[in-house]
This record gives sequence, structure tokens and C-alpha cells, in this order.
Amino acid sequence: MNTCAFIGGIMGGFAMRLGRRTVLIATALPYTLAWLATALSNSVHMISAASFCGGMLICCINMTTQITAKEDFEDATGHSMGGGKGRQSCPSSTTTLLSTAVYVTEIAVPEIRGCLSSVLKILSQIGILISFSIGAYLNWYQLALMVAAAPILLFFALFFIPETPSSLLLRGKEQEAEESLQWLRGPEADIRQELATIRTNILASKLFNDDNAGKFKALLSKRMTRPVLITCGLMFFQRFTGANLFNFYAVKMFKKTFRTMNPHGGAIATSVAQLLASCLSGMLIDNVGRLPLLMISGVMMSIALAGFGSYAYYEEVFRNSTDLMQSEPTYDWIPLLCVLTFTIAFSLGISPISSLLIGELFPLEYRSTGSAMATSFSHLCGFVNVKTATDIQDYIGLYGLFWMYAGISVLCLLFVVLFVPETKGREIDEMDPKYVESLCINR
Repeated sequence: MNTCAFIGGIMGGFAMRLGRRTVLIATALPYTLAWLATALSNSVHMISAASFCGGMLICCINMTTQITAKEDFEDATGHSMGGGKGRQSCPSSTTTLLSTAVYVTEIAVPEIRGCLSSVLKILSQIGILISFSIGAYLNWYQLALMVAAAPILLFFALFFIPETPSSLLLRGKEQEAEESLQWLRGPEADIRQELATIRTNILASKLFNDDNAGKFKALLSKRMTRPVLITCGLMFFQRFTGANLFNFYAVKMFKKTFRTMNPHGGAIATSVAQLLASCLSGMLIDNVGRLPLLMISGVMMSIALAGFGSYAYYEEVFRNSTDLMQSEPTYDWIPLLCVLTFTIAFSLGISPISSLLIGELFPLEYRSTGSAMATSFSHLCGFVNVKTATDIQDYIGLYGLFWMYAGISVLCLLFVVLFVPETKGREIDEMDPKYVESLCINR
């Protein structure tokens, strides 16, 4: 699924030049067909083909959704074939969160931009929690049929919302852009200043591009390269801190580590923790700021992953000491505490904020291309992480794997402190081409 989403991210970046709403309408129903094909599949090859198509479509949908929301107002599940007793994993829910976050930052005013981004994160976590909960009672094809209804609702809902003002102005549709912004702000709102600001942003972008003649040269400008490096760096750390492993192998890992606790109960508990942490993030992100939450997230993830690895090492060392194990008390609460701590830390900081910054850092003229690069890179990292985690575990052990993730989390903390800018309360400053050039070491 991550491989297909990687391709879909590239396709979505080009497709969004036709308009954000247009892409969403064009891909919603085909995504439903992909889920129906999954439900009606009678072979692994059909399921794989449906997953491939669904992965590309959901990435286009989600990336467009992210970007549209940010311009107007300043989640998809994996095809796990678990049966009644299995867990329905949701690898593409990360894609949904990634794209929808940019959507929200595009349509939200600065004072509530982070909060609205977290609202979609919360809704996605509710969906994941539902998937965890009903995955034990529905067959995989029944769950696929249920999920197929969601894009249909999206398709019809899109006819009640306008195209984004920025996208319309970028294509020279002044009247439609004014009507769109008026609809978004309300009939009584005075939109003249905001509309003028968007026009100024676009004009400044064009003037900047004229000074950097040639598309290739423009792509190598600091306005493009620095946001790409920052967002791709955050996406790397988001994917390589163990979250993907928990998402894909949660029940399997809990069975391996938890000796007496129900692994499905542990998986549901982590989903509840994700939901609560997302709610907390929504309340804090526009008050505390992005950087403090990212730093707290990095510290907590490092401690939790190191603790989980240490417990796994304890289990490995004393696995063959039967007499000792029988005399020792059960410490199953330790890995559960570590998993919950990691889940809270991940959902509080690195997960929502790395997606939010994709919409906040890229200038308008590079937003489609930049978001496509960051989204595709995220899924490429997800694919590499999931495919190599088992091999790394076989080589250095489960404890070594999580100690490695703990070390990566420490590097994530250093990266945030040194390179990630604070964007709380800032306008989307496309009118100032020098703004992005100032995104460097935070000292």
C-alpha cells in the first residue's frame, strides 16, 4: 500500500494543477470501486491489484484534501486480510492524516489552523478505533464493503463546497475566487483585504519566479529546497520511530511480548490513547506552539522506545530460565505502559505537526509539487521501514530494533531543535519571497 501511495503522491501533485476539488471528485468513486474489488476478490492477486489502485487513489484524494483546506480557510485503511479474530490494520490512515492536514491548514485562519488540523486527526483516530473494535467481529470482505461507502459520501459532499480561492486565482478565475472566499467566510464577512492578500501572494510568487527563470532553477531555490528538506526530514522521523511497526504488527508484537494480557485489548487501548492524545494536541497546538509539542514528543518517544526495548531484552535474556520466570512476578504492564506512552507522544507531536507543516511551509506556487514530494517520500520511508523491520529484528533482536528506534527519536529531537521553525500564529507568508529563505537553524 505504501508503494502505491508513493506513486499516487507523484500523480496527485500534477493532477492538482487542474483544481483541488476537480481531483477529489474524479477520484472518489474509483476509490469506492477499489474497495468493492477488494471485497469481491477471490484471489490474492485481485486483492493486490485492488490495493495498488486504492493506494494511488487515496493518496491523490488525501493530498488534495490537505492542500484545499489550507487555501480555503487559512484519513485510508489497509487491506489486511484478518478474519473474525484478526486485526484490520490501517496503513493508509497515515496517508489520510498526511493529506488532510494540509487541507485544513489551507482553509484555516492562523489562530485556529493547528486546532482544525487536529480535528481531522481526531476523526481519523475515531475511524481507526472503530476499525480495531469491529475487526474482531467482521470478516475482511464485510469490513471492505463498509469502508467502500465512505468515498461515496465524499463524492456527493464535494458538490456542496467550492474550489479553493487560491487555486482559482492562480488560474485567473477572479470572480469564482471571490465567490468561493465569500462562501467560506460567510455572507457578512468583508473579504476584500484577504482577497487582495492572496492576489499579492500570487503576484509576488510570479515575480520571484521571473527572477529565477527556468522551472528547474526555481525548484532549486531556497523557497523550495528548505521546506522540502524540513518536511521530508520530519516524514523520515515520523516513519522510522516505530509507529509503522505498531500499526502493522500490533497484535503480533503484543502476543510476542505480553504473556498474560489479551493482545487485542492492548491494540484497542493504543487506539484510545491515540484518540485522547489527538484531542490534547488540538487543544494545545495553537496555544503552546508547534516546537514545544515536537520536543516533548521526541523526549517521550525516546524514553518509551528505550523502555520497550529494555523489557524485550529482559524477556530475551531470561526466556530460557524457566524456574526464574516462574518465580518472578509478571510485568506485562511495563510494555503496555511503554506502548501507550509512545502512542500518546507520537499523536501529540510528530504525527499531526509534521503533516501540518507541509501546508504551512510551502509557498503557493510550489505547494502541489512540494506536498507531492513530501507525501511520496513519506510512503517510500513507510515501505522501507515495514519491509526491513523484520530483517533488522532477526539480526539484532526485538530489543535492538526498539533501541535503534529510540536512537532515531533522539536524532528527531535534535533535528527539531536545530532546523524546524515555529509557525504558530503566522500567516501563510507567500507575499514575502524571503520568508522561506529564513527557515534555518533556530538560534
